[in-house]
Amino acid sequence: MIWNKELLDDYLNGKDRTVDTNEYLLMLEFINEIRPDIIIDSGTYKGASGYILKTGYNEAEVYSIDNTDNQNYYPKEETTKEEHGMYLPDNVEFLTHGYEVHVPEIIEKNPNKEIFIFWDAGKNSFKVMNQIEMSHKYRTRYIAFHDSGKIQRSVRRAIKRAEQLGLYKIIKEDIKSCPRKGISVLELIE
Repeated sequence: MIWNKELLDDYLNGKDRTVDTNEYLLMLEFINEIRPDIIIDSGTYKGASGYILKTGYNEAEVYSIDNTDNQNYYPKEETTKEEHGMYLPDNVEFLTHGYEVHVPEIIEKNPNKEIFIFWDAGKNSFKVMNQIEMSHKYRTRYIAFHDSGKIQRSVRRAIKRAEQLGLYKIIKEDIKSCPRKGISVLELIE
């Protein structure tokens, strides 16, 4: 499927806690440029991102990860545990023990494949820095973070720290379309 602004706006209408339409367009354009073998969507919630990523680039295996069967899961007032992943298509594998378990598993099982990780599973600096360090440890070339705008300072702070440490650099981002959200695509620094 070729997503455009109108189709995304229509699909996202009435869905809460999603990425901004323009942010999805930036990410989909980038994914279609790099053509990864595997896409990991970490932070499933109801699965809108996993649906858009799979239908927007059908050539990749897509894994959507949440922590609903992990000891760190806490119920959300606005949705039930059973509603997590409800928008995911059948050809996306939904993994429920958290990214700490599943990201290493996926990468280790696919050592020669190009993997893109969309991180949307944590808003504090320590958690985001852990995700960056995990990505770096496994030499994941391209990663993206949601909520990376200047308003959500904890995500931005971790990204800037990763740049200072020479781990990753921002190569594309949209922090203006929806200032309270934002998306940043990072590339591994070799």
